[in-house]
Amino acid sequence: IDRFNRLFGHMLQDCLTQKHLYTYIDRRIDEREEFKHLNKPAPSAARHDVRFLKKMLNKGIKWGAGTVNQVLTLEFDPDPSDARDVTPDEYAAVYKIASERMQIAMELGDITGQDAQEIRSIRPKTDFTDEGILFRRGKTGNAVIVEWTPDLRAVVERAKALKPDIPKEFLLRNEAGKQYTKDGFKSLWQKLMRKATSPGKNGEPPVLAKRFKFKHLRKKAATDVAEQRGPEAARDLLAHADVKVTKKNYIQPRGRKPVRA
Repeated sequence: IDRFNRLFGHMLQDCLTQKHLYTYIDRRIDEREEFKHLNKPAPSAARHDVRFLKKMLNKGIKWGAGTVNQVLTLEFDPDPSDARDVTPDEYAAVYKIASERMQIAMELGDITGQDAQEIRSIRPKTDFTDEGILFRRGKTGNAVIVEWTPDLRAVVERAKALKPDIPKEFLLRNEAGKQYTKDGFKSLWQKLMRKATSPGKNGEPPVLAKRFKFKHLRKKAATDVAEQRGPEAARDLLAHADVKVTKKNYIQPRGRKPVRA
């Protein structure tokens, strides 16, 4: 909101044109502290910003501040395909320097194939079953039970031992014992990525050449399972209706054929 207010706050809503918005998308840079000096374009972030602006302009029409929402007929370039694969070596390197809470989050994501939202929302009282952990995908509402394994039980016990343990509504808790907020978790992950891609205190090379997002662990999980037990097992883990979706968007080529159990 602050960014749009600086750029367009002096204008009436109906004076905003699509040319203004296309220019914004083209010129938006990555404003994260470590990238700001590079003037690196951030088209995906820009499109996200403009989609948020659409909601604001709809409110403006509702409240009588304008009559036109220029975003509604705006043509967006497609987001570039995201083929980022987290290799086992990259995962191990980042895990080694992560805090205990981030290590637990990484393990849960890697084993279950779930995104940060689902990991943050695990409630032992309602989501633990005899068979495993029940997840509901935020986008689709599809339910999937990730079966108990020794590794999953081990990381769950580690999470249960986190202090403070009251209240204990959520499995992964912040240092106040509460659920991580979306922004709070994202901030910790970005901090970990900065650490992983920066030289060490004594000039050691970074442990990671290229950042990855927490959601990329979902791709890693799918790829690992596909290599071990085939793409259908990866589909079941991610709760996809069609294995074609899993193959197209999640299973990454690593130069090896899947090994079926």
